[in-house]
Amino acid sequence: MILRTLCFLFLLPALALAYATGPEPRRTGAPGDRTCLDSGCHSGTLIPNSSAITLTFPNGFTYTPGATQHVTLTASDPTALDYGFQLTARLNSDPQNGQAGDLTATDSVHPTLVLCDLPDGFIKPASGCPASEPVQFLEHTAFALPVNPTGVWHFDWTPPATNAGNVTFYVAVNASPTTADTQFGKHIHTAGFTLVPQTGQAPSIGTGGVLNTASGTPAIGPNAYVSIYGSNLSTTSPGRTWSAADLAYGLPLALDGTSVTIDGKAAYVEYVSPGQVNVIAPPDTAFGTVPVQVTVNGQASNIAMVMLQAVAPAFFTFNGKYLAATHADGTLIGPVGLFPGTPPNFTTPAKAGETIVLYGNGFGPTNPAAPAGQPTPVFLPFVTNPVITVGGVPAAAVGGLIAPYAALYQINVTLPASAPSGDLPVAGTAGGVSLPGSSGCCFVTVQN
Repeated sequence: MILRTLCFLFLLPALALAYATGPEPRRTGAPGDRTCLDSGCHSGTLIPNSSAITLTFPNGFTYTPGATQHVTLTASDPTALDYGFQLTARLNSDPQNGQAGDLTATDSVHPTLVLCDLPDGFIKPASGCPASEPVQFLEHTAFALPVNPTGVWHFDWTPPATNAGNVTFYVAVNASPTTADTQFGKHIHTAGFTLVPQTGQAPSIGTGGVLNTASGTPAIGPNAYVSIYGSNLSTTSPGRTWSAADLAYGLPLALDGTSVTIDGKAAYVEYVSPGQVNVIAPPDTAFGTVPVQVTVNGQASNIAMVMLQAVAPAFFTFNGKYLAATHADGTLIGPVGLFPGTPPNFTTPAKAGETIVLYGNGFGPTNPAAPAGQPTPVFLPFVTNPVITVGGVPAAAVGGLIAPYAALYQINVTLPASAPSGDLPVAGTAGGVSLPGSSGCCFVTVQN
């Protein structure tokens, strides 16, 4: 086995060329990996999530199981005169140790090699890395400086033979300000690129498949949750909601390769699954019937039409009948035993005269206005409070958008002092638009 040279910290002249041959494994910045900066191989500045790195795949950020792709890595740093790199491909289901497919060194101009994982870190043999050390690392290799002043490398990647879910390439690039020394004053760029499996089936929105998330009615509003139903709407199964990482730079315009436009404008994608996608509609003033389209890994769906209104108010419910409501202390309101298998006091009725909290969607403008593409930073009160009745009796209501959520309205409603015991219907208007309701919705349970 050919062991890789370890990174030492001793400042000896001989080390001017030491890292031209490439680092030892696990210097990509991936989960479970370090970089050449924090391991002591190089000194300089770490630049995470760097736009200086690009990976170019022939079919965009998708893969067909078993079909080899020729990939180009490009690094561009205005301070750099020379570059080195290491990358790895991991399964999103096991980002630390799940090797995704097979990496092959193919660049004849700027040589590269593939290493197997630690503790041995030897060059990958023709038979592949052993099962005990499956993770592969592609990196630069050279025995003279400069290593690669162009910052461009080419390699092949063969995806897993079957659909293995999403795959992420993690890349670390060492950008050196000189061609004479590869150790000091570097920019260490890191980035990740996620590929999704190509299903080969175009997404399809079902008939009547664009609805207000809260009410299930075909009327939506700007900065309001919209649910889209159909088939092949995402390659992510089971589905997932956006994560803290997805929100790092604002509300995401795509999740796992799924994006949505409403009236030609990009919506913010909150949840994806093959059969349902939830988004927040973007700001818009072109009210009326508008087109909705889903795109999955570059494949566009059919166009569905939906009514876009300035205000499309609706309360969220627990089960389609009882409103999602809480007491002032945050405990849930509802008839005792509303949710089977929960303690008897998991839900409790409200009382006449109590101020309860309801949650809604599409209730309209606030002052100040909600920031586009961002979670609500602080409580933003309504421009005009909704008009609410409980059991047919007017009830005082105030509210607005609440932090740190996105597009979620809170409405504080004071139940009438005369409210009788029982399941009382809640109705009203917001912005002159009636809240949707039916004989089976929407109730709050009162017990005096």
